Amino acid sequence: MFSSVKTKIIFFITLILIITATLIIYFTDRDVGDAILEVEEKSAQNILRMVELNISTGYNQLLSNKIDSILTYQKHLKLIAGISLYVLEEAGALYESGLVAKEAAIESVKKRLISAKLNQIELIVFDIAGTVIIHSNPSFIGMSIEDLKDMKSRKISAVMSEDVLSDKGDYSVFMWKNLKENLPTKKLGYFIPFHKWKWTLGIIIDINHIESDASKRLNNIIEELNITFSKIHIAKTGSAFLFNGKKEVLIAPKGFGKEQFKLIINTKTGNQLLVDLMNSVKSKKTSIQYTVSPKNNAPLMEGLVTYFKALDWYIGTTVPFKEVQLPAKKLVTKQIYIILSIFILTLFFAYLIVSRISKPLKILSSYAKDLPSMDFTIGKNDEVTPIDELPKKFKDEVGQLAESFLFMKTELKKNIKALMDTTATKERFESELNVAREIQLGVIPKIFPPFPDCFEFELYATLLPAKEIGGDLYDFFFIDDEHLCFTLGDVSDKSIPAALFMMITRTLIRTVAQKGRAPSEVMSIINNILCTDNPRSMFVTLIIGILDINNGELIYCNGGHNPPIVLSNKFGVSYKRDISGLLVGAMEDIPYNDIKLVLEKGDSFFLYTDGVTEAMDTNKNIFSEERLLSEVELLKDLDITTIIKNIMIKIKEHASGTSQSDDIAMMMIKYKGKQ
Repeated sequence: MFSSVKTKIIFFITLILIITATLIIYFTDRDVGDAILEVEEKSAQNILRMVELNISTGYNQLLSNKIDSILTYQKHLKLIAGISLYVLEEAGALYESGLVAKEAAIESVKKRLISAKLNQIELIVFDIAGTVIIHSNPSFIGMSIEDLKDMKSRKISAVMSEDVLSDKGDYSVFMWKNLKENLPTKKLGYFIPFHKWKWTLGIIIDINHIESDASKRLNNIIEELNITFSKIHIAKTGSAFLFNGKKEVLIAPKGFGKEQFKLIINTKTGNQLLVDLMNSVKSKKTSIQYTVSPKNNAPLMEGLVTYFKALDWYIGTTVPFKEVQLPAKKLVTKQIYIILSIFILTLFFAYLIVSRISKPLKILSSYAKDLPSMDFTIGKNDEVTPIDELPKKFKDEVGQLAESFLFMKTELKKNIKALMDTTATKERFESELNVAREIQLGVIPKIFPPFPDCFEFELYATLLPAKEIGGDLYDFFFIDDEHLCFTLGDVSDKSIPAALFMMITRTLIRTVAQKGRAPSEVMSIINNILCTDNPRSMFVTLIIGILDINNGELIYCNGGHNPPIVLSNKFGVSYKRDISGLLVGAMEDIPYNDIKLVLEKGDSFFLYTDGVTEAMDTNKNIFSEERLLSEVELLKDLDITTIIKNIMIKIKEHASGTSQSDDIAMMMIKYKGKQ
């Protein structure tokens, strides 16, 4: 039944269309309602945020006005308190000077302070016991304010007592009798101590009208919100509402009175609806679903609510659940008709297209099976094949595929021949490189210890080229029985040219140094020889040294190379940063000078190339001179072979798989002295 491509394609297209249509209808029916509900919820939440923002703006304005009024009163009270305190200080000064008796001074103060026209402001003076000494209303004099408390339930006589107050004074808000009506009213007072007679002076003003003004502004906010809520439309019949923490409905939703909405019971929970809405805020739920009738066909409602803590207000929205789901049902019905139409048309056109391409595909398939058995290394297989005519008959992808087969055949012949030629050339070149590597590494000493019968020193060195062959070098040999010559350098290039330049440099060092010259003289001669015929302008950074194995005297010359490290038992591990001259091979007749030091028993001399300090990780961070010095410091008590091998391990760990960018060479000499 499914033996042909045509049948398979038609079958699988049909199967895919059926599965796709089923899944689309299923998930649309299941999820679109939730998605639309979520959109409506977000829309309602945006409305709630907008309303909350409006409330916040009005409340902030109300609060700002209230604070401004309080601050103005505070300044005014403080000013009057200062003047009144001056009167008290003046009377106190007269008493202390002996001009008047204390009782006379007090009576004078009372007359002056009580007679002052302070309008709505009250003046009070009381002692440490809380007894009123002076008051704007003479009937208050002599009474106790022991039971008078501020809005924080603290006793005024205690917190504003002369021995408690600072000289700057303090403010307090409390409830006290109105001067005219003798009724409790909210007061603002500024209290300041009068230390001479252990009194507290208070300037008080009635601020009840501030609260009254704030209440009016709050009513204005509710009226503005009522207008705003009447213009809000959620779905078809949804609306907004407002109530406070005392479950008093400030604005009822459309179609409800305030008392009617307040008494609504959520039949899903049996609780008062306002209680459920308040609980949803406490539990941080975004919405609740409720019904207002126990009947099975009672409409399911969606309610969202947010809380404005400063005013203890709850802002909410409500919308019938069916109104939200209706667009989803219409969408599913419409999708069914669209998918059915697409299904029929797709099958029809798929049949036509598959029928047209299946035949040439069979021809191409057959040709593809024969391709592996064709020999492209000789000039055969040029005869006419069944696919040669397909590009002419078909101008679509089938024709292009046939052309690709023909092009592939031609290119395979070319590529196979080119690959054979390239492989042969590459094998020859790799063979030559391997020979060159063997020659290069063959001339460098690799057997350690190099002088088993010589106990005055230990020596170990290693070389790791970045490519098959490299430009780093090291060498060591005896000039005579007592003087060991050693060298380490880095040629300014890689691969074959650098290797040849390295071999020439090594040969010159061995030839010139054997005649017993000083390292600086050897360096100068080699520099002039390398500069004479150097068409590629290559150069080498180089260290040449001579160690007297009898006394540890070391004379070396540093031609632009990295500073060596001295491991001294006496002075610790440090760089020897002296430079003898410029790099070698760049310019003729460069003067070089010798650098001298004496190695004590157990001291070591460590040489390296910049492939060590400039080894990079994946983030281009180099190994660095500081890291090298710290690693040598940690390893200083180990033998020199272990030190170099461990440093090589640290370099590879630092590179963390990054390919080596430069040659690496290291040499270490440890002086042990005469045995």
